[in-house]
Amino acid sequence: MSGQNSPPPPGLATGAPARVPTPDDVQQLLAHLLGVLALDLLPLGLAVGDVERQLLQHYVNAAKDALGSSDETATTASIAIATGLSRHRVNQLLRRPTEGTKTRRNNRALRVAEGWRADRAYHPDPSATQPPPVPYAGAHSFCALVRRYSGDMPPAAMRKFMLEAGMLQARGTGPNQQLWLQPRPQDAEALQSLAAKLKAAIAILEA
Repeated sequence: MSGQNSPPPPGLATGAPARVPTPDDVQQLLAHLLGVLALDLLPLGLAVGDVERQLLQHYVNAAKDALGSSDETATTASIAIATGLSRHRVNQLLRRPTEGTKTRRNNRALRVAEGWRADRAYHPDPSATQPPPVPYAGAHSFCALVRRYSGDMPPAAMRKFMLEAGMLQARGTGPNQQLWLQPRPQDAEALQSLAAKLKAAIAILEA
């Protein structure tokens, strides 16, 4: 585990003498839990926007259930007060309760890879497993793909990340360097491990 994750509060770590936790203790425990989850979620390509949207949605749902008001205006204001969100954001989440659960927002490298596979200009033969290679620079190139599908990410940084992640294969150097998209290996063991951890955590929290 990375040393950047927050340690459990003193006295609440496993094996420590029991004491009454404080709100600050709970914050530290939550930070520690999120740090552990982030270590598992990041390699799977799950973008932080997905996690954030689902957390916001569940916060709003919990506040709505707890308040139990039938007055929509009062409910919106009360939920905003309880959650710290703006009334506008609460309204969005109340009107679109499934937002963030149907559309998965992958990290930017996966967006480039998925766009590369789906874009007929770059993958003209749907029967081919992978699209043909492209040069690094030019009108029809890796740089053009990155600009189209990743937003404001520098193409050089994206190439470096995808090469190190095993998502690209390169041949040659310079602007005419040829880049191939590599199949992204499915880490079944990592998925099974994360699913088991989440199920165990849910069972404890719901007990």
